[in-house]
Amino acid sequence: MSLDEMNMISSKNRNSLIELYRVIFALTVVSHHAQYLDARWTDGTAHFVPLLGGNTAVEFFFILSGFFISKAAYQEKDNMDMKKLCTAAWKQDLKKLTAVYPLFFLSYIVAFCTRQLVYRENLFTVIHNFLGSISELALVRWLRFAFLPYEYIGPMWYFSVLLVVVLTLYPIMARLREVFTIWIAPLLILVIYGHSFITTGMVDATYALEAYLRGVAGVSLGNIVYLLAGRYRLRLTERGKYVTAAAEVGVLFCILGLENIYSYDYRDFIEIALYCVLIYLAFASVTPLNHLFDPIAAMFGPFSAALYVSHIAIVLVPWSKLCLPWRYVWMAWMVYTFALAVSILYIRKGFMRLLAKWSIRLRKAILADE
Repeated sequence: MSLDEMNMISSKNRNSLIELYRVIFALTVVSHHAQYLDARWTDGTAHFVPLLGGNTAVEFFFILSGFFISKAAYQEKDNMDMKKLCTAAWKQDLKKLTAVYPLFFLSYIVAFCTRQLVYRENLFTVIHNFLGSISELALVRWLRFAFLPYEYIGPMWYFSVLLVVVLTLYPIMARLREVFTIWIAPLLILVIYGHSFITTGMVDATYALEAYLRGVAGVSLGNIVYLLAGRYRLRLTERGKYVTAAAEVGVLFCILGLENIYSYDYRDFIEIALYCVLIYLAFASVTPLNHLFDPIAAMFGPFSAALYVSHIAIVLVPWSKLCLPWRYVWMAWMVYTFALAVSILYIRKGFMRLLAKWSIRLRKAILADE
């Protein structure tokens, strides 16, 4: 496949719809983790939570990341040696790290301070909680490495896994290209999801290995979707655009319907297949939905990332201690998460402006000295 053919699928008209999906599925992840709000989950008597079955929504982000990773890998020069390809993979990781980690760090600090202010814990508990935050902030908690033995695993396990998957798959994708897409990616998907289908849960393995395999399978699916969207773009008539838009809405509602079911069975794999269809339609065609969401698309991407990392508060703040009815605890949790996401975006924006002013002043001072 030529680079021109690959670049056809990067039309910015599709960004609005993809960014909308990011917000929606970030919201399903947040709602899924609402199970930790109430201690009654331990005896199976907790109340119904909307989108409770959003446990596979992370797969959407793995597949979408695989799509963009494949785009970058296929644009690398031919016949690059592995050393240069590994360096390119590190650059991809660094780009992702600088985009997401500041939001995560800010949300973590704000949620941590919220806990101390609301519950007024003693100094010993504050120090204990701070030490318990080290491995999560260092992005190694998903490896079961913890400074304290009972430290939790936060939402950044997905991001940590993605960084490792990029390092391992990006050079192979860039070197083998279509060979990877046609032969290796389907084999990885069949082995990982096939084993998962036979066993209970997504992958029957240790937590770290399960997380990594989920990342490999999702990124491999994204690689295949990228190839399909590049080769088989939909040439739509005016009526066909509306039919495709209706299909996109239908697929989205099917996914959300399945995510109201809390299960680890074949329905999870149906959701994953529908994610692929949704991403393919988003990149292979342009429909009236794109024009509908174009005016507000710019805010979707940063907000979805901020919303995802902000639900770190689910494990930092002991919501059950509010001693309120379930519905009020759930509403307080959702409002707090949205407010935290918005606030860290403004904090980061203000910090970046301040940093820009400092850099300008420093540059002027250096030029004046010269």
